Amino acid sequence: MRKEGYLERCSLAQAGIRAEGVRQFLDEVEKAGYHLHSFMITRHGKVAYECSWAPYRLDEEHLMHSFTKGLVATAIGILEGEGRLALDDKVVSYYPEYDLKDREGRLGNMTLRHLLTMTGGHGDVPDRHGCDDEIFTFLNHPMKYEPGTHFMYDSLGTHMLASIVKRVTGCNLFQFLQLRLFDPMGIQGVYCDSCASGKDQGGGGSRMKTEDMAKITVLFLNGGMWEGQQLVPKDWIDQMTAVRFEESIDASNPDWEDWRCGYGFQVWMCQIPHTFRFDGMYGQFGVVLKDYDASIVTTCGENYTQAVLRLMWQYLIPAMEEGTAKEDQSGVEAELEELKKRLYIHWPLDDEAGPENAEKLWKKLDGKELVFPKNRESMLPSGRVDNCFTSSWTEKNRTGIARITLSLTDEGCELEYEDNKNHGVLPVGIKGEPRRGLLKSLWGDYKVWTGARWNAQGELEVQIRMVNGEYYQVFTLTPQEDTVAVNIYGGPWDRRKGKPEGNTWLCRKK
Repeated sequence: MRKEGYLERCSLAQAGIRAEGVRQFLDEVEKAGYHLHSFMITRHGKVAYECSWAPYRLDEEHLMHSFTKGLVATAIGILEGEGRLALDDKVVSYYPEYDLKDREGRLGNMTLRHLLTMTGGHGDVPDRHGCDDEIFTFLNHPMKYEPGTHFMYDSLGTHMLASIVKRVTGCNLFQFLQLRLFDPMGIQGVYCDSCASGKDQGGGGSRMKTEDMAKITVLFLNGGMWEGQQLVPKDWIDQMTAVRFEESIDASNPDWEDWRCGYGFQVWMCQIPHTFRFDGMYGQFGVVLKDYDASIVTTCGENYTQAVLRLMWQYLIPAMEEGTAKEDQSGVEAELEELKKRLYIHWPLDDEAGPENAEKLWKKLDGKELVFPKNRESMLPSGRVDNCFTSSWTEKNRTGIARITLSLTDEGCELEYEDNKNHGVLPVGIKGEPRRGLLKSLWGDYKVWTGARWNAQGELEVQIRMVNGEYYQVFTLTPQEDTVAVNIYGGPWDRRKGKPEGNTWLCRKK
């Protein structure tokens, strides 16, 4: 029996999946220190295994990034199947009110099909910062290529498709998907960032739970059918999940083999035959294995995500081969259940100060206000700031961090801050466990975990990590007589290049 709104569960053995292969995959993830946040594997429409790495949880939404693109294409497919739009519609035909420089030229030849296949014709991606009208910005951006002749990955092009969904239906993208897809599938709590104009971001910005991601993959394995309802036309599923442009190779990742296998309608093909993936930055994967009637879902905080896919191909694909799970594997499955209790995100610290030393060190900072020089930093992780669409008003009001104060309390510590004219207080865990709080910022309010600890060099490291995403920020405070040097760097970062140096600010102590 399954709970209402949830996929049915089964054992790995019942799904015909070798448990040892799953254990090897998880062992290699741990050995490499990869920051997976959640993992789920389905077969024949049932969840065979699931886990999460503390403090992340399976029952909380996670930022999807470009996984969102596949949902945009799904909405377009529903509307195309109903005759409410056509793939050869000219993009400019949906925006007659704009005075466009190239309406009769290359821009005028751009169609919905070109947007779906990332062959719109731009030579670079329009800037999303300080942009009050992202539609006008996109349509007036210089067209370097004839549409349909050159592949360039462009999230703003996908946002155009989401905007067209609103034009056709009167609903924002995720209002439409809630009515037509999510409600029938028992998916609730999905939401999406908006642009300055108030429209849902089609190129990214949505948030879903791991199981909701898995449901989407099962829907596609079933040809768009869900519990007897044809939610998405089957022929659209077939079109969307095949290579649509022969030269669709991501030039930004030339050494990543799974980005050289072709692109469909807003989904990537994989090196495993008859396999495609919903693919969000930092490893928000929905891998659909047609030949195995299976899917692999992850939320993740890795910059070099090809490494995670390689582990899937090395251990999980062989585990699904016919006959691999015929032996008794109850012992291994029991070990995998126990493993769930020990999974957590590592925050390495080579030399942590002992409790007595930490108590002495706190006297240098406890209750002291640290005043920053002029800057453009934020308490919100820099990666998240850079990835947000912003208005000209936001950019003009970006005044940086003004001050922070760390004060010990009975529960641990509190971090008071003034950040880009926003004031707030975050609870801070100082005994190994981070504490939850709400970070108020110019780019939105975010649930975060915050923790702090002293190292043996007499530096205090404070980490602020998003609850519903992979971004984090580390502040390293080095107390001096009348000042404190504060270094700030953010993640995830590319482990092949090493930890970023960040920026250091010399703050006055008050």
